[in-house]
Amino acid sequence: MIDDQSQRQSNKERRQFIRVPFQKNITYSICYNKFTPHSVEGNSKNISGGGILFKTKWPPPIMSVLSINLDVYKLKDYVNKENLQDKLDVNKLYMQNGKLYGEVVRIKEYPESGYYDVALQLIQKKDS
Repeated sequence: MIDDQSQRQSNKERRQFIRVPFQKNITYSICYNKFTPHSVEGNSKNISGGGILFKTKWPPPIMSVLSINLDVYKLKDYVNKENLQDKLDVNKLYMQNGKLYGEVVRIKEYPESGYYDVALQLIQKKDS
């Protein structure tokens, strides 16, 4: 039987990107052939070079692609102010009009609160 500490260490070893706390109000829209007309509210919990975790009362479908409006400029300022450039290179993330884009890879429900944690794998810029 694997103890909790060993399991946590194993998960950390598999993690490619370091998570950075970033707790801000966000809105997101589901992307199809064009953007959906309305945005949904959520609150980011943390972000890394590979993804973002946020909570919301209205989870998107798994594997859907989202546009996340979270004020990328404030994120860049935060990363610079806290000297986190080695943990999160915002310039490697695909952005358009100040929004980040990603695919929903995990959803966890918290029935007692009515909220869901949504894990989004962020889309990276292609190397040129």
